[in-house]
Amino acid sequence: MDVDWALLGQEFYMEAVIYTAVATGLHALLADGADDSAVGRLGEQCRFPAKAIVEVLGTAGLVQKDAAGRWRWERGAPSAEMVNRMDAVRRWVTLSTPRAEHLASWKRDADDERLSSSGAAINNFVMSVMHPQAGCRWLDIGGGTAELAGTLARSGVQVTVMDTPPVISRMRSQAVPGLTLYAGDALKGLPRGKFGVISAVRFIEDFTSSQVRQLLKTMRSSLAHGGSICLVSSLDDDTLWAKLFAVEISSINPNGRIYSERLLRVLAARERLAVALQAHCGPYALMVLRPARVARRSRCVRVAPRAVSPRVLVNALL
Repeated sequence: MDVDWALLGQEFYMEAVIYTAVATGLHALLADGADDSAVGRLGEQCRFPAKAIVEVLGTAGLVQKDAAGRWRWERGAPSAEMVNRMDAVRRWVTLSTPRAEHLASWKRDADDERLSSSGAAINNFVMSVMHPQAGCRWLDIGGGTAELAGTLARSGVQVTVMDTPPVISRMRSQAVPGLTLYAGDALKGLPRGKFGVISAVRFIEDFTSSQVRQLLKTMRSSLAHGGSICLVSSLDDDTLWAKLFAVEISSINPNGRIYSERLLRVLAARERLAVALQAHCGPYALMVLRPARVARRSRCVRVAPRAVSPRVLVNALL
């Protein structure tokens, strides 16, 4: 498994995507050929991320755009046995209506286990790249299980962890020493004070691009002199896993999306942040941002042109 969000194998996710295409009529639509607007309309009618599904199918080589810009199903018809099997799974898991309050603790524990097992490598990677200094004020936004924050605190860093009220409440019950806990919405503001480092590890995927710009602007204003923003996100958005992750995100949060390195560079530049360092860890990219230096405009001095004789001008041209 090369991505930590995936609970099941790539074969299952692809079968689920193909089943969705068949069950919603997307496969039939693509068999005849359909442009982006037609795909979007079907998605709105059936309430599913049709465009994201087509992106997955395209990356997998099952559909292609023709010369007229219409998506067409290029491979043979999906396996009837597979479609029936996936439909049986659907029937069994919908025998009853699930109640969120009964599933919440199970999902939370599973997420904690997943993040703890996969996050260790990323947290060690962040530590090795950032070289945190004892006494530095560090804000970790979306701290989750506080694994990174706890490691920083044990290194003598003054760590503030910001997350939603339920997550912060759980952190208080776990009594992780050396942490300042702050419950709140990052879009509405960060804790008071200036920080030497502000980190957001696998956090920004929950937001739209305009919201990410707002976050970057708020982070920039909360940096101490010489401070840095540390972002960890997806390395690329063109791989099959990235396209599947986009579908996963949309199923949980319709505002979420994948942010590749190149897109983050653009968004950062618009908020006057420059990329100071980039590094990679598996399918993830670490980007260190710092406030861009604004070049001072030199005073323009207008100098009256001197008269030049034709002979001097000819000699200069020769």
